Amino acid sequence: MSGSNLIGQFFPGRQRCRVQFGCMGVWLLIALFSMASTSARADEASVLQAGTGNSTEITQRGAGNRAGVEQTGGSVGSAVQVEQIGYGNTTDVVQSGHGNDTSVSVEGDRNQADVSQNGPANAAAIEVSGSDNTSSVTQGGAKGRNVAKISQEGDGNSASVVQTNDQSAYSGNFAYQTQAGTNNSALITQSAEGLGLINQNVAAQSQLGSGNTAEISQKGRANAAGQVQVGSNNDASIEQDNAANFAVQKQFGDNLSHHIRQTGGMAIIVIQRN
Repeated sequence: MSGSNLIGQFFPGRQRCRVQFGCMGVWLLIALFSMASTSARADEASVLQAGTGNSTEITQRGAGNRAGVEQTGGSVGSAVQVEQIGYGNTTDVVQSGHGNDTSVSVEGDRNQADVSQNGPANAAAIEVSGSDNTSSVTQGGAKGRNVAKISQEGDGNSASVVQTNDQSAYSGNFAYQTQAGTNNSALITQSAEGLGLINQNVAAQSQLGSGNTAEISQKGRANAAGQVQVGSNNDASIEQDNAANFAVQKQFGDNLSHHIRQTGGMAIIVIQRN
């Protein structure tokens, strides 16, 4: 496929965005995509933008990396930064709305990072160091104030955050994940609902070791949950519904398991060791 055809595929009549060091001329884009079509190991970058105030920076230093950025839906004040160092990494960012901000830094090989944001005042940051890790942030809601941060170090880890909001003017979610080791899995699912000045849900997870699984599910408002696991093959889960729940799980050792379910106005703290 020729360079011009590739440009037509990735930029069908839309505003071009800078790749690497800023806005480039058509001749440089042609050279970039022509090189990608002739080498199976070349890096690929595609950018689609519509609206005002968009800014995208993509830096890829290894080979076989792919980055895709799409900012549409009348985006205002959106910004994306993607930096991949290594081989065979893939990053996809989709933003729609205004006030969005994404920063992804991937270092290693064969990592996957996905960010999807739809709504105002969203922010996501994914930082990965290692290989064969997957990271995903999905945020949406008409009036949400979402913030998500994922940090992973090691190999074969998986981290995911899903945040949604209802129509409340003050609803919002905040999620933080940190993992170090191998083959760990972390999931946070949040849905802020109801009226009131404080509808935020807060969730944080930290895992160190191998083969650990942590899951937090929050539906309602003014809920807070935290999990810490150190060791191997541990399993922890927290499920919160309605309002004003507080839960903390801490597990230190191997092959430990604990599950919490809260339905409103409850506080639980659990610490396990072996």
